[in-house]
Amino acid sequence: AGFRAAEIVKQLLNFSRKTRQEFKPIGAVTAVNDSLKFLRSTLPSSVDIQKVFPNDEVMIVGDAVQINQMMMNLCINSSQALEETGGTITVAMEKIYLDEEKAKHFNGITPGRYLRITVSDTGPGIPGDIVGRLFDPYFTTKPVGDGAGMGLAVVHGIASAHNGTVTAESRPEQGAV
Repeated sequence: AGFRAAEIVKQLLNFSRKTRQEFKPIGAVTAVNDSLKFLRSTLPSSVDIQKVFPNDEVMIVGDAVQINQMMMNLCINSSQALEETGGTITVAMEKIYLDEEKAKHFNGITPGRYLRITVSDTGPGIPGDIVGRLFDPYFTTKPVGDGAGMGLAVVHGIASAHNGTVTAESRPEQGAV
């Protein structure tokens, strides 16, 4: 737990200033699975986690600690949406290819092969006027003292550092992705 806390501090420092990142070949399925095992112990029993992963390991070049941080932040946000009613968080992974036309829909993404990781929940959804601000630093809908508004901004930074991007979509009463 102490090492994980030190790594979280490292991630915050990565967000606020440039530090050396350790990109190397890692198994994405293993990295995400490890994150979800740790996360399971922190969530209430009314929140279920479903996984839809490829049968084979998917190798990526990345930083396993940052992938862990990204998954923790995304899943914790989803679990907070499910606090009152319970529900399901689904984490899915799939290999995709973005051609030039599809890549245009994502800011700063070049055509090529990618691993898409999707975190969705069965919560109440996010109002449309808020979705566009979710990844802004310090943006939060929580009461003062309940959140710094850095979790999704850190997710955005990690995705960008891995030559990826992050998006959000939601419909009222239909959860969020």
